[in-house]
Amino acid sequence: MTFEVALVSGGDERLDLDEHGLNKYFVNPTKSRGVFNRGSCTCSFITEEAKIPTYELYEYLLNDPDYSMKYEYLRSRIKTALQEGNEPFEVYLAPSGSDLCYFPLLFSATISPTKPILNIVTCPEELGSGSVMAYKGNFFSEKTQIENVELTQALNPSLNIDYIPFPARNTEGVILDHRKKIIDCIKEHEESHTVIVNLVIGSKSGIEDNVSIIEECQDLDVRWVVDICQLRVSRKLIQNLLSLNCSLLITGSKFYQSPPFCGALIVPEKLNKRIQASTCKAEISKGFDRVFSSFDFPNNSIFRPFFKDQGNDGLLLRWEAAIYEFEALSVYKESEVIRVVTRWNNHIQAYMEEHADVFELMSDQDKTNKSIISFRLKKNGAYLSHDELKSLYKRICLEGHKWMPKYELITIGQPVAYAAGSFLRLALGSFNVRKLIDRELDLRDDTQLLDTLRIILNDSE
Repeated sequence: MTFEVALVSGGDERLDLDEHGLNKYFVNPTKSRGVFNRGSCTCSFITEEAKIPTYELYEYLLNDPDYSMKYEYLRSRIKTALQEGNEPFEVYLAPSGSDLCYFPLLFSATISPTKPILNIVTCPEELGSGSVMAYKGNFFSEKTQIENVELTQALNPSLNIDYIPFPARNTEGVILDHRKKIIDCIKEHEESHTVIVNLVIGSKSGIEDNVSIIEECQDLDVRWVVDICQLRVSRKLIQNLLSLNCSLLITGSKFYQSPPFCGALIVPEKLNKRIQASTCKAEISKGFDRVFSSFDFPNNSIFRPFFKDQGNDGLLLRWEAAIYEFEALSVYKESEVIRVVTRWNNHIQAYMEEHADVFELMSDQDKTNKSIISFRLKKNGAYLSHDELKSLYKRICLEGHKWMPKYELITIGQPVAYAAGSFLRLALGSFNVRKLIDRELDLRDDTQLLDTLRIILNDSE
Protein backbone atom coordinates (compact mmCIF):
# COMPACT_ATOMS: atom_id res chain seq x y z
CA MET A 1 0.00 0.00 0.00
CA THR A 2 1.50 3.35 -1.04
CA PHE A 3 1.67 6.31 1.33
CA GLU A 4 -1.07 8.12 -0.61
CA VAL A 5 -3.39 5.10 -0.51
CA ALA A 6 -2.72 4.52 3.18
CA LEU A 7 -3.48 8.15 4.00
CA VAL A 8 -7.07 7.85 2.74
CA SER A 9 -7.70 4.31 4.00
CA GLY A 10 -9.53 2.96 7.01
CA GLY A 11 -12.87 4.73 6.97
CA ASP A 12 -16.12 5.27 5.11
CA GLU A 13 -16.69 6.20 1.47
CA ARG A 14 -16.05 9.91 2.09
CA LEU A 15 -12.35 8.99 1.98
CA ASP A 16 -12.56 7.39 -1.45
CA LEU A 17 -10.87 9.08 -4.42
CA ASP A 18 -12.34 8.94 -7.93
CA GLU A 19 -10.53 8.32 -11.21
CA HIS A 20 -9.29 11.93 -11.13
CA GLY A 21 -7.82 11.51 -7.66
CA LEU A 22 -10.49 13.63 -5.97
CA ASN A 23 -12.85 12.82 -3.10
CA LYS A 24 -16.56 13.73 -3.14
CA TYR A 25 -15.59 17.26 -2.06
CA PHE A 26 -13.35 17.71 -5.14
CA VAL A 27 -10.11 17.67 -3.13
CA ASN A 28 -7.18 15.26 -3.09
CA PRO A 29 -6.19 15.23 0.59
CA THR A 30 -2.79 13.70 -0.21
CA LYS A 31 -1.59 16.70 -2.23
CA SER A 32 -0.94 20.22 -0.98
CA ARG A 33 1.30 21.95 -3.50
CA GLY A 34 -0.50 24.77 -5.26
CA VAL A 35 -3.60 24.70 -3.03
CA PHE A 36 -5.26 27.77 -1.52
CA ASN A 37 -7.43 26.51 1.31
CA ARG A 38 -10.17 28.36 3.13
CA GLY A 39 -12.18 25.23 3.78
CA SER A 40 -12.78 22.92 6.72
CA CYS A 41 -12.67 19.21 7.52
CA THR A 42 -13.54 17.59 4.22
CA CYS A 43 -11.60 20.21 2.30
CA SER A 44 -8.28 19.71 4.08
CA PHE A 45 -5.11 18.09 2.80
CA ILE A 46 -1.78 17.08 4.26
CA THR A 47 0.69 19.96 4.19
CA GLU A 48 4.25 19.50 2.99
CA GLU A 49 5.45 20.16 6.54
CA ALA A 50 3.20 17.55 8.16
CA LYS A 51 3.98 15.05 5.42
CA ILE A 52 7.55 14.58 6.74
CA PRO A 53 6.73 13.04 10.17
CA THR A 54 3.63 11.35 8.75
CA TYR A 55 5.69 9.58 6.09
CA GLU A 56 8.16 8.50 8.77
CA LEU A 57 5.29 6.86 10.64
CA TYR A 58 4.13 5.20 7.41
CA GLU A 59 7.56 3.62 6.94
CA TYR A 60 7.57 2.49 10.56
CA LEU A 61 4.19 0.80 10.15
CA LEU A 62 5.43 -1.00 7.06
CA ASN A 63 8.37 -2.47 8.93
CA ASP A 64 6.93 -2.97 12.42
CA PRO A 65 3.12 -2.68 12.61
CA ASP A 66 2.87 -2.89 16.40
CA TYR A 67 -0.57 -1.29 16.51
CA SER A 68 -1.15 -1.62 20.23
CA MET A 69 1.97 0.39 21.00
CA LYS A 70 1.31 3.02 18.31
CA TYR A 71 -2.29 3.55 19.44
CA GLU A 72 -1.18 4.01 23.04
CA TYR A 73 1.55 6.40 21.94
CA LEU A 74 -1.05 8.39 20.00
CA ARG A 75 -3.27 8.51 23.10
CA SER A 76 -0.39 9.87 25.17
CA ARG A 77 0.31 12.58 22.59
CA ILE A 78 -3.34 13.63 22.47
CA LYS A 79 -3.35 13.82 26.27
CA THR A 80 -0.20 15.95 26.24
CA ALA A 81 -1.68 18.25 23.59
CA LEU A 82 -4.96 18.82 25.47
CA GLN A 83 -3.91 18.67 29.10
CA GLU A 84 -3.86 21.94 31.00
CA GLY A 85 -4.81 21.29 34.60
CA ASN A 86 -5.52 18.33 36.82
CA GLU A 87 -8.62 16.81 35.24
CA PRO A 88 -7.68 13.25 34.16
CA PHE A 89 -9.32 11.69 31.13
CA GLU A 90 -9.12 8.70 28.81
CA VAL A 91 -8.94 8.71 25.01
CA TYR A 92 -11.08 6.51 22.76
CA LEU A 93 -10.30 6.61 19.04
CA ALA A 94 -12.40 6.36 15.87
CA PRO A 95 -11.98 6.97 12.13
CA SER A 96 -14.24 10.04 12.10
CA GLY A 97 -16.32 12.41 14.20
CA SER A 98 -19.49 10.63 13.10
CA ASP A 99 -18.13 7.29 14.35
CA LEU A 100 -17.50 8.90 17.74
CA CYS A 101 -21.25 9.39 18.17
CA TYR A 102 -21.64 5.64 18.75
CA PHE A 103 -19.47 5.56 21.87
CA PRO A 104 -21.97 7.23 24.27
CA LEU A 105 -24.62 4.74 23.10
CA LEU A 106 -22.28 1.84 23.87
CA PHE A 107 -21.40 3.29 27.26
CA SER A 108 -25.05 3.86 28.18
CA ALA A 109 -26.07 0.35 27.12
CA THR A 110 -23.25 -1.03 29.25
CA ILE A 111 -23.91 1.02 32.39
CA SER A 112 -27.73 0.78 32.26
CA PRO A 113 -28.59 -2.17 29.98
CA THR A 114 -32.30 -2.26 30.88
CA LYS A 115 -33.03 1.42 30.23
CA PRO A 116 -33.97 2.91 26.85
CA ILE A 117 -31.72 5.73 25.66
CA LEU A 118 -32.84 9.27 24.88
CA ASN A 119 -30.41 11.11 22.63
CA ILE A 120 -30.98 14.88 22.65
CA VAL A 121 -29.00 16.60 19.88
CA THR A 122 -28.51 20.32 19.20
CA CYS A 123 -27.55 21.80 15.80
CA PRO A 124 -28.14 18.52 13.90
CA GLU A 125 -28.14 20.24 10.50
CA GLU A 126 -24.68 21.70 11.18
CA LEU A 127 -22.93 18.54 12.33
CA GLY A 128 -21.00 16.00 10.27
CA SER A 129 -22.98 14.47 7.42
CA GLY A 130 -23.30 11.09 9.14
CA SER A 131 -23.72 12.22 12.73
CA VAL A 132 -27.53 12.29 12.84
CA MET A 133 -27.85 8.67 11.71
CA ALA A 134 -25.11 7.69 14.15
CA TYR A 135 -26.95 9.42 17.01
CA LYS A 136 -29.98 7.33 16.11
CA GLY A 137 -27.86 4.17 16.36
CA ASN A 138 -27.84 3.49 12.61
CA PHE A 139 -25.00 2.96 10.14
CA PHE A 140 -24.33 6.27 8.38
CA SER A 141 -22.26 4.79 5.55
CA GLU A 142 -21.92 1.67 3.44
CA LYS A 143 -18.60 0.69 4.95
CA THR A 144 -16.63 1.12 8.16
CA GLN A 145 -12.99 0.58 8.99
CA ILE A 146 -13.96 -3.05 9.74
CA GLU A 147 -16.29 -4.18 6.94
CA ASN A 148 -19.09 -3.32 4.52
CA VAL A 149 -22.43 -2.54 6.19
CA GLU A 150 -25.96 -1.61 5.19
CA LEU A 151 -26.69 2.13 5.16
CA THR A 152 -29.31 3.24 7.77
CA GLN A 153 -29.48 -0.27 9.31
CA ALA A 154 -29.49 -0.33 13.12
CA LEU A 155 -26.13 -1.30 14.62
CA ASN A 156 -27.81 -3.24 17.39
CA PRO A 157 -31.59 -3.72 16.97
CA SER A 158 -31.92 -4.62 20.65
CA LEU A 159 -31.03 -1.06 21.66
CA ASN A 160 -34.03 1.18 22.27
CA ILE A 161 -32.97 4.68 21.21
CA ASP A 162 -35.22 7.75 21.11
CA TYR A 163 -33.89 10.81 19.27
CA ILE A 164 -34.94 14.43 19.84
CA PRO A 165 -33.25 17.13 17.69
CA PHE A 166 -33.13 20.85 18.41
CA PRO A 167 -32.32 22.78 15.20
CA ALA A 168 -29.54 25.37 15.11
CA ARG A 169 -31.42 28.16 13.33
CA ASN A 170 -34.94 29.32 12.55
CA THR A 171 -36.24 30.03 9.06
CA GLU A 172 -34.60 33.49 9.11
CA GLY A 173 -31.23 31.95 9.95
CA VAL A 174 -31.21 33.27 13.54
CA ILE A 175 -29.46 31.00 16.06
CA LEU A 176 -31.96 29.47 18.48
CA ASP A 177 -31.59 29.11 22.25
CA HIS A 178 -33.12 25.81 23.39
CA ARG A 179 -31.84 25.86 26.95
CA LYS A 180 -35.23 25.81 28.72
CA LYS A 181 -36.70 23.19 26.38
CA ILE A 182 -33.70 20.93 26.88
CA ILE A 183 -33.92 21.21 30.67
CA ASP A 184 -37.65 20.41 30.55
CA CYS A 185 -36.93 17.43 28.31
CA ILE A 186 -34.29 16.08 30.71
CA LYS A 187 -36.62 16.39 33.69
CA GLU A 188 -39.42 14.64 31.81
CA HIS A 189 -37.28 11.62 30.83
CA GLU A 190 -34.50 11.24 33.43
CA GLU A 191 -36.29 8.52 35.39
CA SER A 192 -37.49 6.47 32.44
CA HIS A 193 -34.44 6.82 30.16
CA THR A 194 -30.70 7.13 30.13
CA VAL A 195 -30.60 10.73 28.93
CA ILE A 196 -27.70 11.89 26.74
CA VAL A 197 -27.53 15.58 25.81
CA ASN A 198 -25.27 16.42 22.89
CA LEU A 199 -24.20 20.06 22.76
CA VAL A 200 -21.83 21.67 20.26
CA ILE A 201 -19.06 24.22 20.53
CA GLY A 202 -18.09 24.85 16.94
CA SER A 203 -20.69 23.62 14.45
CA LYS A 204 -20.12 23.94 10.71
CA SER A 205 -20.83 27.67 10.97
CA GLY A 206 -19.02 27.98 14.31
CA ILE A 207 -22.09 28.00 16.59
CA GLU A 208 -21.19 27.70 20.26
CA ASP A 209 -23.89 26.40 22.59
CA ASN A 210 -24.14 28.09 25.97
CA VAL A 211 -22.61 25.43 28.21
CA SER A 212 -23.89 27.12 31.36
CA ILE A 213 -26.80 24.71 31.03
CA ILE A 214 -24.43 21.95 32.18
CA GLU A 215 -23.73 23.73 35.48
CA GLU A 216 -27.45 24.40 35.96
CA CYS A 217 -28.27 20.69 35.56
CA GLN A 218 -25.65 19.13 37.82
CA ASP A 219 -28.41 17.70 40.05
CA LEU A 220 -30.15 15.99 37.12
CA ASP A 221 -29.36 12.47 35.90
CA VAL A 222 -27.92 13.21 32.47
CA ARG A 223 -24.81 12.35 30.48
CA TRP A 224 -23.28 15.32 28.71
CA VAL A 225 -21.47 15.02 25.39
CA VAL A 226 -19.98 18.19 23.90
CA ASP A 227 -19.02 18.22 20.24
CA ILE A 228 -15.81 20.26 19.96
CA CYS A 229 -14.80 18.42 16.78
CA GLN A 230 -13.66 21.67 15.21
CA LEU A 231 -11.13 22.02 18.09
CA ARG A 232 -11.45 25.80 17.91
CA VAL A 233 -11.39 25.97 21.71
CA SER A 234 -8.89 26.60 24.50
CA ARG A 235 -7.40 23.87 26.67
CA LYS A 236 -8.79 25.76 29.65
CA LEU A 237 -12.33 25.22 28.35
CA ILE A 238 -11.58 21.54 27.78
CA GLN A 239 -10.49 21.19 31.40
CA ASN A 240 -13.60 23.02 32.59
CA LEU A 241 -15.88 20.70 30.61
CA LEU A 242 -14.08 17.64 31.93
CA SER A 243 -14.54 18.92 35.48
CA LEU A 244 -18.29 18.94 34.74
CA ASN A 245 -18.06 15.27 33.70
CA CYS A 246 -18.58 15.96 29.99
CA SER A 247 -17.37 13.61 27.28
CA LEU A 248 -15.81 15.54 24.39
CA LEU A 249 -15.81 14.74 20.69
CA ILE A 250 -12.69 15.99 18.90
CA THR A 251 -11.13 15.57 15.47
CA GLY A 252 -7.76 16.51 14.04
CA SER A 253 -9.06 17.24 10.56
CA LYS A 254 -10.80 20.57 11.04
CA PHE A 255 -8.92 23.44 12.71
CA TYR A 256 -5.72 21.38 12.78
CA GLN A 257 -6.12 20.57 9.09
CA SER A 258 -5.06 16.95 8.85
CA PRO A 259 -6.54 15.02 5.92
CA PRO A 260 -10.08 13.84 6.73
CA PHE A 261 -10.96 12.02 8.93
CA CYS A 262 -9.68 11.21 12.44
CA GLY A 263 -11.60 11.31 15.70
CA ALA A 264 -11.16 10.86 19.43
CA LEU A 265 -13.59 10.82 22.35
CA ILE A 266 -12.23 12.41 25.52
CA VAL A 267 -13.87 10.64 28.47
CA PRO A 268 -13.59 12.16 31.97
CA GLU A 269 -12.08 9.87 34.59
CA LYS A 270 -15.27 9.80 36.68
CA LEU A 271 -17.31 8.41 33.79
CA ASN A 272 -14.53 6.09 32.66
CA LYS A 273 -14.38 4.51 36.13
CA ARG A 274 -18.13 3.95 36.03
CA ILE A 275 -17.79 2.25 32.64
CA GLN A 276 -14.95 0.07 33.86
CA ALA A 277 -16.99 -0.98 36.89
CA SER A 278 -19.79 -2.24 34.63
CA THR A 279 -20.10 -5.59 32.88
CA CYS A 280 -19.80 -5.69 29.12
CA LYS A 281 -21.50 -8.65 27.48
CA ALA A 282 -21.18 -9.85 23.91
CA GLU A 283 -24.78 -8.89 23.11
CA ILE A 284 -24.09 -5.26 24.09
CA SER A 285 -21.08 -4.97 21.78
CA LYS A 286 -22.99 -6.48 18.86
CA GLY A 287 -23.01 -4.07 15.91
CA PHE A 288 -20.47 -1.78 17.53
CA ASP A 289 -17.88 -4.45 16.69
CA ARG A 290 -18.57 -3.67 13.04
CA VAL A 291 -17.43 -0.06 13.62
CA PHE A 292 -14.62 -0.20 16.19
CA SER A 293 -11.50 -2.30 16.58
CA SER A 294 -10.03 -3.35 19.92
CA PHE A 295 -7.27 -0.76 19.48
CA ASP A 296 -9.82 2.06 19.54
CA PHE A 297 -10.30 1.33 23.25
CA PRO A 298 -7.70 2.02 25.95
CA ASN A 299 -5.47 -0.92 26.88
CA ASN A 300 -7.34 -1.89 30.05
CA SER A 301 -10.84 -1.33 28.67
CA ILE A 302 -13.56 -3.85 29.47
CA PHE A 303 -14.63 -3.66 25.80
CA ARG A 304 -11.40 -4.91 24.21
CA PRO A 305 -12.15 -8.68 24.40
CA PHE A 306 -15.27 -8.21 22.24
CA PHE A 307 -13.59 -6.39 19.33
CA LYS A 308 -11.17 -7.43 16.57
CA ASP A 309 -7.47 -6.63 16.76
CA GLN A 310 -7.53 -4.67 13.51
CA GLY A 311 -5.11 -1.78 13.06
CA ASN A 312 -5.94 1.28 10.98
CA ASP A 313 -2.94 2.82 9.21
CA GLY A 314 -4.99 5.70 7.81
CA LEU A 315 -6.30 6.75 11.21
CA LEU A 316 -2.80 6.75 12.72
CA LEU A 317 -1.33 8.69 9.80
CA ARG A 318 -4.05 11.33 9.79
CA TRP A 319 -3.72 11.86 13.53
CA GLU A 320 0.06 12.17 13.10
CA ALA A 321 -0.49 15.05 10.69
CA ALA A 322 -2.91 16.71 13.11
CA ILE A 323 -0.60 16.39 16.11
CA TYR A 324 2.25 17.86 14.07
CA GLU A 325 0.12 20.89 13.29
CA PHE A 326 -1.02 21.23 16.90
CA GLU A 327 2.59 21.29 18.04
CA ALA A 328 3.59 23.72 15.27
CA LEU A 329 0.88 26.23 16.22
CA SER A 330 1.72 25.99 19.92
CA VAL A 331 4.98 27.81 19.19
CA TYR A 332 3.00 31.00 18.50
CA LYS A 333 1.56 33.17 21.23
CA GLU A 334 -2.19 32.80 21.73
CA SER A 335 -2.57 36.59 21.54
CA GLU A 336 -0.93 36.57 18.09
CA VAL A 337 -3.25 33.85 16.84
CA ILE A 338 -6.30 35.75 18.12
CA ARG A 339 -5.06 38.98 16.51
CA VAL A 340 -4.62 37.36 13.10
CA VAL A 341 -7.95 35.53 13.17
CA THR A 342 -9.75 38.72 14.21
CA ARG A 343 -8.08 40.80 11.49
CA TRP A 344 -8.95 38.17 8.88
CA ASN A 345 -12.55 38.02 10.09
CA ASN A 346 -12.91 41.81 9.99
CA HIS A 347 -11.40 41.94 6.49
CA ILE A 348 -13.80 39.33 5.08
CA GLN A 349 -16.84 40.87 6.74
CA ALA A 350 -15.92 44.36 5.51
CA TYR A 351 -15.61 43.08 1.93
CA MET A 352 -18.97 41.31 2.12
CA GLU A 353 -20.69 44.36 3.56
CA GLU A 354 -19.22 46.48 0.74
CA HIS A 355 -20.65 44.02 -1.80
CA ALA A 356 -23.98 43.46 -0.11
CA ASP A 357 -25.69 42.95 -3.46
CA VAL A 358 -23.92 39.56 -3.63
CA PHE A 359 -22.94 38.56 -0.08
CA GLU A 360 -25.09 38.38 3.03
CA LEU A 361 -23.53 37.33 6.30
CA MET A 362 -25.50 34.76 8.26
CA SER A 363 -27.22 36.08 11.37
CA ASP A 364 -25.47 36.12 14.73
CA GLN A 365 -21.87 36.15 13.50
CA ASP A 366 -20.96 37.42 16.97
CA LYS A 367 -22.20 34.12 18.42
CA THR A 368 -19.91 31.99 16.27
CA ASN A 369 -16.18 31.35 16.20
CA LYS A 370 -14.26 34.10 14.42
CA SER A 371 -12.20 31.62 12.40
CA ILE A 372 -15.35 30.67 10.45
CA ILE A 373 -17.48 33.07 8.39
CA SER A 374 -20.82 31.86 7.03
CA PHE A 375 -22.66 33.69 4.28
CA ARG A 376 -25.40 33.44 1.70
CA LEU A 377 -25.03 34.47 -1.92
CA LYS A 378 -27.51 36.48 -3.96
CA LYS A 379 -27.97 36.95 -7.67
CA ASN A 380 -30.41 39.50 -9.05
CA GLY A 381 -31.79 39.91 -5.54
CA ALA A 382 -32.57 36.20 -5.03
CA TYR A 383 -30.71 33.82 -2.71
CA LEU A 384 -28.97 30.88 -4.31
CA SER A 385 -30.55 27.55 -3.41
CA HIS A 386 -28.66 24.65 -1.85
CA ASP A 387 -28.29 22.97 -5.24
CA GLU A 388 -27.07 26.21 -6.83
CA LEU A 389 -24.51 26.67 -4.06
CA LYS A 390 -23.33 23.07 -4.53
CA SER A 391 -22.81 23.79 -8.21
CA LEU A 392 -20.94 27.00 -7.45
CA TYR A 393 -18.83 25.24 -4.82
CA LYS A 394 -17.84 22.63 -7.39
CA ARG A 395 -16.83 25.33 -9.86
CA ILE A 396 -14.70 27.08 -7.24
CA CYS A 397 -12.83 23.85 -6.57
CA LEU A 398 -12.42 22.80 -10.19
CA GLU A 399 -12.14 26.16 -11.98
CA GLY A 400 -11.19 28.75 -9.34
CA HIS A 401 -7.54 28.57 -10.37
CA LYS A 402 -8.44 30.27 -13.66
CA TRP A 403 -8.90 33.51 -11.72
CA MET A 404 -6.24 32.76 -9.12
CA PRO A 405 -3.50 31.44 -11.44
CA LYS A 406 -0.79 31.25 -8.78
CA TYR A 407 -2.70 28.26 -7.38
CA GLU A 408 -3.74 24.95 -8.89
CA LEU A 409 -6.73 24.34 -6.61
CA ILE A 410 -9.02 26.55 -4.52
CA THR A 411 -11.08 25.16 -1.62
CA ILE A 412 -13.75 26.67 0.61
CA GLY A 413 -16.29 25.17 3.02
CA GLN A 414 -19.02 23.25 1.22
CA PRO A 415 -22.67 24.41 1.45
CA VAL A 416 -24.73 23.80 4.59
CA ALA A 417 -28.52 23.58 4.35
CA TYR A 418 -30.81 24.81 7.12
CA ALA A 419 -34.55 25.34 7.61
CA ALA A 420 -35.08 27.91 4.87
CA GLY A 421 -31.94 28.02 2.79
CA SER A 422 -28.27 27.25 2.45
CA PHE A 423 -24.97 29.00 3.05
CA LEU A 424 -21.27 28.72 2.27
CA ARG A 425 -18.33 29.09 4.65
CA LEU A 426 -14.81 30.39 4.69
CA ALA A 427 -12.60 29.03 7.46
CA LEU A 428 -9.08 29.39 8.76
CA GLY A 429 -7.18 26.40 10.08
CA SER A 430 -3.98 26.33 12.08
CA PHE A 431 -1.74 26.05 9.02
CA ASN A 432 -3.54 29.03 7.44
CA VAL A 433 -3.07 31.04 10.63
CA ARG A 434 0.63 30.25 10.82
CA LYS A 435 1.19 31.30 7.22
CA LEU A 436 -0.71 34.56 7.71
CA ILE A 437 1.46 35.33 10.74
CA ASP A 438 4.63 34.46 8.83
CA ARG A 439 3.56 36.63 5.88
CA GLU A 440 2.63 39.58 8.07
CA LEU A 441 -1.10 39.19 7.50
CA ASP A 442 -1.13 39.52 3.72
CA LEU A 443 -4.83 39.19 2.88
CA ARG A 444 -4.63 39.85 -0.85
CA ASP A 445 -5.34 36.21 -1.70
CA ASP A 446 -8.48 36.31 0.44
CA THR A 447 -9.64 39.41 -1.41
CA GLN A 448 -8.97 37.67 -4.71
CA LEU A 449 -10.93 34.65 -3.55
CA LEU A 450 -13.96 36.83 -2.85
CA ASP A 451 -13.52 38.53 -6.23
CA THR A 452 -13.45 35.07 -7.82
CA LEU A 453 -16.67 34.08 -6.07
CA ARG A 454 -18.37 37.14 -7.54
CA ILE A 455 -17.01 36.39 -11.01
CA ILE A 456 -18.15 32.77 -10.99
CA LEU A 457 -21.55 33.82 -9.61
CA ASN A 458 -22.08 36.35 -12.39
CA ASP A 459 -20.85 33.81 -14.94
CA SER A 460 -23.33 31.15 -13.84
CA GLU A 461 -26.63 30.67 -15.59
